[in-house]
Amino acid sequence: MSPSSSKTSGMTSVKPRIAVLLGDPSGIGPEMAVKLLARQRNLDAARVLLIADPVVLASGERIAGERLNPLRVDSLDELRFEDGRPTLLARDWMNGREPVLGESNEHSGRASFEALELATLAVRRGQAEGILFAPLNKHSLRLGGLVHEDELRYMQERFAVEGFVCEFNLTGSLWTSRVTSHIPLKDVASHITVQGVSDAVKIIANALQRAGVAQPRIAVTGLNPHAGDGGSIGMEEIEIIAPAIERLRAEGLDARGPFSPDTVFIGARRGDEHRVGREGAAAPRPGPDRDEAHGLRAGRDAARRPAGAGRYLGQRQRLRHRGQGHREDRRAAAGLRPVRAHGERRARAGTRTDCSHRLRQYAGRARKKKGPLARPLVAGSKDAQATGGSP
Repeated sequence: MSPSSSKTSGMTSVKPRIAVLLGDPSGIGPEMAVKLLARQRNLDAARVLLIADPVVLASGERIAGERLNPLRVDSLDELRFEDGRPTLLARDWMNGREPVLGESNEHSGRASFEALELATLAVRRGQAEGILFAPLNKHSLRLGGLVHEDELRYMQERFAVEGFVCEFNLTGSLWTSRVTSHIPLKDVASHITVQGVSDAVKIIANALQRAGVAQPRIAVTGLNPHAGDGGSIGMEEIEIIAPAIERLRAEGLDARGPFSPDTVFIGARRGDEHRVGREGAAAPRPGPDRDEAHGLRAGRDAARRPAGAGRYLGQRQRLRHRGQGHREDRRAAAGLRPVRAHGERRARAGTRTDCSHRLRQYAGRARKKKGPLARPLVAGSKDAQATGGSP
């Protein structure tokens, strides 16, 4: 079967056929998938093959408060599409039972695993160009029959893909690949190799070029906090990751690093590097909230430089003081008068800026309310010297 086409301005536009799965019936997947397919622009952009148990689909529709109007077929041999409407390939995997929400269980695992199996079959038969699945539960998948490390390795076997495979995480224009995935954190360091780092960079560089980025710039994170801090917090950056980057650059790839995992996303989201290669679970996932928080506090100096090993020692303390400058910038943009910090106001008035006067004020109020026993003693004061007290 060939991909569906439509005529637009005298030109043929081929719409991809996408197999959509509801994910784990006991999780948020059915609700998310229903909300996605309830948006008409998504149905207009592709031919959607929805593979689902009708009971699970009904559960997702009820939670999402949306109703889909799918074209129902009973097998892949009967597959057909209509413009602006999903095609439902229905299967009774749950035997008519409502999914138990918020719980890993065999029934949900089997339903999501068999849906994945049917979707990969559709791709192998040339009846779909891609698979989109809502969140899966790996524990439930294993209860339902999965014997692989995760769904990615299962699909690697189904499609006979040789060599390195990994997931990409996308947030807008920021892409990330990873060297390891879905293994215990205690095992990550032993799986970091020069070849693994090279493979993770090459696979995402190739994907970016196919997506239209002519010369991708790849920022490679370190494994350890602060990228090892010159070897004081681990040697993987010096012995493994840096040599891998040197090899990649010798092969003509614009790979840089290793960068500190906790700050590299600031520069990547700003555009210093196109994309990020992550070492296992060492680097946090990029997200709008994290980027907004760090970008707002990062200031204009230190955070613009790539975060090499140990380069941001003490940066958090500096960031606290830069917050006031950002508040003033926003007030100026809104046409408001600047607000001076408390210490600055007292200094301009010629008064003391330390906090000892506040301790004395508090002590005076405490004496009036509760008597002498409530009075705090300040180190260095006459009271403290007389009684031997300390704060």
